[in-house]
This record gives sequence, structure tokens and C-alpha cells, in this order.
Amino acid sequence: MPTSGSHGRFGGPKRWLALLSAILLSTLVLLQDLLWEPVKAALQQKIGTNPWALLPAILAVISIATAVPLIQSRLKGKADATSDAAAGRQDQRQRARLLNRLEHNYATYLNQSHEDAIKIDIGLSLVPNKTFRATTRILPTREEDQELPESMSLLELFDKGGALESDGVLILGDPGAGKTTLLLELAHQLTKRARADPKHPLPIYLPLSTWAVRRPQLGEWIVEQLGELYQVPQQLAHFWQEEAQILLLLDGLDEISKLDARIACARAINQFSQTYALPLLVCSRRVEYDMIGVRLQLATAVVLRPPNADTLLRYLLEAGPRMRPVATAVQNDPELLDLLRSPLLVNMLMLAYAGVTEPNISVTKGDVLERRRHLIADYVNTRLRLEQQTHIASDQNAQRDYAPGLTLNWLSALALYLSRHQRTVFLPARIQSDWLPTRLARRTVILGFRISGAMLGLVAAGPPRAVPDDGCGVM
Repeated sequence: MPTSGSHGRFGGPKRWLALLSAILLSTLVLLQDLLWEPVKAALQQKIGTNPWALLPAILAVISIATAVPLIQSRLKGKADATSDAAAGRQDQRQRARLLNRLEHNYATYLNQSHEDAIKIDIGLSLVPNKTFRATTRILPTREEDQELPESMSLLELFDKGGALESDGVLILGDPGAGKTTLLLELAHQLTKRARADPKHPLPIYLPLSTWAVRRPQLGEWIVEQLGELYQVPQQLAHFWQEEAQILLLLDGLDEISKLDARIACARAINQFSQTYALPLLVCSRRVEYDMIGVRLQLATAVVLRPPNADTLLRYLLEAGPRMRPVATAVQNDPELLDLLRSPLLVNMLMLAYAGVTEPNISVTKGDVLERRRHLIADYVNTRLRLEQQTHIASDQNAQRDYAPGLTLNWLSALALYLSRHQRTVFLPARIQSDWLPTRLARRTVILGFRISGAMLGLVAAGPPRAVPDDGCGVM
């Protein structure tokens, strides 16, 4: 990928050679009438006495005709080598910059998701018939589901299945099962490999929900997302995609709310995997994936198993004395135990009821829906109280700024607009005027931006300069 200005202001040696050739040819055309007669007479005199006198001239012409292409080829080779070297250095700088950003983003997310939470080991089961492989058209086979050992991680499965050389893996699970966390743990581990091995593809995490807004070709959408989320130049993004220098982790197929859009996205993924030799990892809830009726063309699929009762009780008992009442309540309540089928709900339970006596654990009351509402409400209230205490300790005005009622209203509005716009990642730069609730509010904001832009333009232009009086003004 050549860089502008790599051959100077007037281009490379190739352009200089073409320019000199054009000048020489023009000169010969202009002087042909003036020079031809004397040359013709001299040649006739020479040939008349000695025909072999033309041999040196013929040899000179042959030598020049042979040398010019060789010189052009040599100059072109040097120019291409210089251009390739510059492109390689730029590619390396962009790769190193993106690798730093990916590693930081993945580590930050994992640290936040593990904060105030216990790390629950997630079991995996192979469900190969959830995907479709082209070879089954020739040799149709039915593979049985297989429960993998508890100790096997997604990275080990990734390596064992040769995912870099295969079509990729589909990851399925129930809500709150830990799909995104598991996917980003894998991404973080793969960034370390990419840092150690310059030929290892860069693991790029992309949420699929924004694809449904315009439903473009998946390759086009990936290039757009690399630019928008990771500031990768478009030309470089195309190059990495063509040369299989990225590994895509596509999350949230289930978060495309409309069924027809989800079906279209699955077909776009299949079309993309037929066009590009890129390994893919795709994440989705199990029920929503089964609804689309289109199997992804990936090497295999895995489903995340919920923690069993023995494992769950062991985690609660190992969490310390503050969790003993919770462990007792769970142990004596099979319905509560059945509710805690995901690592997310387990961690919500532990935060909401740490240090609470057994009679005050409200999640033990009511039917399944009421228990779930109690758990979510108690978790949110506990989280807001802890956040408020943290901010009050450092800022006396935080009591007013982080009032629970206002915070819940803001979060509810944000969740509503994210859902309407098919987004799962909140980025301030993506906020549009149609997020505002009324037409008057939208017009006010647009007008405010225009006025601000005009004022900034006036400030940048500076104060008006006085015109000197030349004495010819009208009195």
C-alpha cells in the first residue's frame, strides 16, 4: 500500500524517464528536416565505399533498445520495493496501535465484569448439528452432542478444532449464561498470541445489532465498523479482510429483534464465509438462533451449560460467612435453586443479599416471576447504594448527582433508545437527534448546534480589521 509522497514531489524515476524520452522524441521530430539531408548524404558516401561502416551504428541501436527496458525494470523494482517497505511499516504501526487498543478494551471489560463477582467455571457441550458444513452435502453424517470436560476452556476447544483454519465456531447459551464474557476472555487471550506472533490474526469484537439498521453486505459493514469503533483506515481494513489478517468475534445475533432481520443476518454471515477465508466466532442465545431456521456454515457449535446444584452450593459456601444465610436459603428451596441457572443471576444474588439474614431474603417469596423481580430490584438498589456511598466518600455533591430515582430514569431511557436503534454498545458519538423525545427538543438541539457552529466560526475568524484611511474618503 504505497504512501503518498514516497517518490518526491514529481513522482518516481519511472516518470522522469518517460519525461526525458518525450523531450528527446519531440526534439528529433523538430530537427528531422534539418538533419536528414546531411545524414542521408553521409550515409550514402559511407555505404558506397564500405557497407560494413553501418555495423557500429546498428549495434548501438540494438544495445540502446535492449538497455532501456532493463533500466525501466530496475527503476520500477526499486520504486516498488520502496513503496512495499513503506506500506509494510505503516501496516505494522497500525497493527501495533490496534493491538494495544484491543488488549486494553478487553482487559477493562473483563475487570469490570469480574468486579464484585465470583468467577464461575462454565461447562461446554458440543452441538455440531446446530451448524451446517458444505461437506455434508457430499457425505451426510449426523454427529452426536457431546458434553466436554469441565476443565476444557473455549480456547482449548478453539485450538483443538483448528478454528484458524476452519470456518469457525457458533457459541450458544441462555440469557445471562456468560456468552459475551466467555467470548471476550477468548479475545483477550488471542491478543496475547497476536502480540507474540506477527502473523496471527487480530481478534476483532463486533456487536451484530447495528447490522440490522441498513442490512449491508457483511464485508462492507465490517469495514465500516473497523473504522467507526477502532479507527482503522478503510483501505487497510479492506486489505486485512482480503488477506485474512483479522479474526472476527460477532456477538449478539439474538439481539437483532426482528425475525426477518435476524434471518437476513444469518444468510449474510453465510455468504461472507463463502467469500472470505476468515475464521468466525458467532454468539447467540439458543432459542433465538433456533427460531431463524437458517444454520450458519461454521465448523461446529458449542452450548454453555448452566451450573449444577452442587457446583452452585460450593461457590456460595466458599464465598465466606456473609453468604451462609444465602447458601442455606438456596439449599432449602428447590425453586430458588432452579431459578439460578446462569452465572449472572448467581452473582446478582450474592451482591444483593450478602450479609442479609435469611428471613429478609425476599427472593425466596412468590412464584418464579415474582422471585425474579425481587432479585433484580434488590440487586439494582444494592448496586446504586454502593455506588452512591463510593461517590459520597469522595464528593459531597454526589448525593444530589446520583439520586436513585434520577439514575433509574436515565438508565431506563438509555435502554429504551438503545433497543429502538438496534444497539447494545453505548457510544456518545453515535447519539442522533431522533433520540430526543419530542420534535421541539430535536429542533432546539439542532438550532443550538448551528448557533454554536456559527459562533465558533466567528471566533476563529477573529475581530474585524480596520481599513486604513487613505485620505480619499467622502466627508
